[in-house]
Formats: sequence, structure tokens, C-alpha cells
Amino acid sequence: AGQVVLGVSDTGRGLTSQQLEHLFQPFTRFEAEGEVIQGTGIGLVITRRLVELMGGTLSVESAPGQGSVFRVHLKAALPPAGVAEQLAQVQGQSLLLPGVVADSGRLLYVEDNPSNVELFTGVMALREGYLVEVAIDGLQGLAMAKANPPDLAVIDINLPGIDGIELCRRLKNDTVTQHIPLIALSANAMPSDVARAQRAGFDVYLTKPLNVVQLFAEIDRLLNLRE
Repeated sequence: AGQVVLGVSDTGRGLTSQQLEHLFQPFTRFEAEGEVIQGTGIGLVITRRLVELMGGTLSVESAPGQGSVFRVHLKAALPPAGVAEQLAQVQGQSLLLPGVVADSGRLLYVEDNPSNVELFTGVMALREGYLVEVAIDGLQGLAMAKANPPDLAVIDINLPGIDGIELCRRLKNDTVTQHIPLIALSANAMPSDVARAQRAGFDVYLTKPLNVVQLFAEIDRLLNLRE
């Protein structure tokens, strides 16, 4: 009573009890032999978090060879007659979602690869209190940073227009943006690449594939230093 349940079922190979235990852990994928479907393993983690932010729960039932059933449980909405009363009750109150902190860290992510953007924003959705803005090339990132300086910027090195190194130099040479902590992301792990980024002004150099624990640790460290 008072609940809406949305169910989605499939006729796939199903999951073992051991797999179910790890299903909602970030970057967990259960690949079958010969499978070519690509993914990041964060879709269910993000889905459950979004459902929880709406005050609901996400459950799953599965068994090998029997497919899986996912259910989203949400509170039923008030009938139309109660909408006006509900709005009156929250008048003047904060409408922030649970767990989101006002005036929390605002991040600028500069990346032209849509898959990397999806991965990064999905990862950051796992942390409470961060707002991520995305620029798809170096010039757009520069304009966004100057118009509204973020608390921190994460920049891919290989960008169209101006690359991440040049973007870093311009940000550090502008009094409006020179205070912004900068994290470089690159697939290049050679010491010469790291040194080049550090000379340009990057505070941290991280290599791909993304190490989420390290990313969170560096973001927290740089934001704490700012304070």
C-alpha cells in the first residue's frame, strides 16, 4: 500500500548468489566467454543511487539459467487534491536532494570523448556534494573557467583546439583562474609526460585507466588544501 513497483525482467543467463553479492559494486562486470558487449560496470550503481535519492529502493532476484528481475520500489505520489497542500508545506524550505550539500565542490571536467565523460560523471555521481560541469574542448574549458571559476578542474591532455598542457598554461597565467587546482588525466605514463604537465602547472597527474580511489583521494586533498 502506498507504493509503486516497477519491474524489469530478462531471459538471460542469470546470476549466481556470489555474483549478486557484488552486483552493485562499481566497475563490476560479469562477462560471458566470447562476449563483445562493452560497458563500464557502473550503470546499476548509478541507478540505485538515483532511486535512493528519490526515496526508493532497487532490488534484484536472479538464478542461473532463469534470468533476472529488477524492481524499483517508490512511494506513491499524493493524489491531485493534495498537491497544493504539499507545496504549501515546503514553501521556503530547501529543496536539495538528500545528501547533497549546499555550496559544495564544483568541478570542471574538460574531455572530448563521450565515453570518458559518461564514465567520469557516473563515478562522481557516487560521491555526495559534487557538481560536475563538462567542457568538450580546451577553448570551451578556458571560457567556462574564466566566466565562473570552479573549485577544481580535471583536464584531459589530448584535447581538440588547444591541448590540456596549453589550457593549463593559460589558466595559470590568468589572475582570474590561476588559483584553481588542476588535475591532468592522460593515457601517457612516461616520466617525460608527467614532467611536462608539472612544468605547465598541473597539481596532479593521473593516468588512464582511471583509478577511482586515487581520483577521489586527490580531489579531496586539493579541495581541503583550498580551505
